[in-house]
Amino acid sequence: MLREEFEQRTGIYPSNRLYQVIEKHYLDFDGDKNEFCAAYQKNKDNLASKIQMYADLQDIREAKEVDKLREDYEKQISKLNGKLEQITEELNRELEWKPYEIPENVSQADYDKLLEFSTTTKWEDYEAIEFLSQELGFETGRIRIIKSVPVYETDRHHSYRQAGTAERLPLYAAGDWNYIRFNCAGRSYEYYNGELEFFLE
Repeated sequence: MLREEFEQRTGIYPSNRLYQVIEKHYLDFDGDKNEFCAAYQKNKDNLASKIQMYADLQDIREAKEVDKLREDYEKQISKLNGKLEQITEELNRELEWKPYEIPENVSQADYDKLLEFSTTTKWEDYEAIEFLSQELGFETGRIRIIKSVPVYETDRHHSYRQAGTAERLPLYAAGDWNYIRFNCAGRSYEYYNGELEFFLE
């Protein structure tokens, strides 16, 4: 029996999964398609209920299979991630990564020394911008204060990579003891102890 024939005779439009079960039961039914469709409509001998139950059980079995596949997949991914972490750790040890600072930039040690000085003040952005405008002539609307620097590591082959960031707030202790990192007109700068330099990345 074609699906269209079933739908015309019953006025019922089953899902693809449900019709597969209907068709199987039709082939086992003792009667023609008209008798089967009438019995299904009237749920004679619980025919429609049984078919629906079989369809539901099939959905449940398939869902369990999908869940099992998903669980196996997640276990495999977790195992591979663990292996990748192990290989990465071994590679990092082999490459002997260690902290690295670009020599032309202000070192973290120099910044920390200024930060810890008793008279040092942490500036708000607007204070740093006003200072840069007055001292160096930068246009206030084009200044963007940058409050961090990249932290690098270098390996035994002298390659380097970014390993994180470090906070670098604008600091002021005196006219010739201060620190501001900022961008202006597409260029990156550090102003440190009264000296303006490009910030290299």
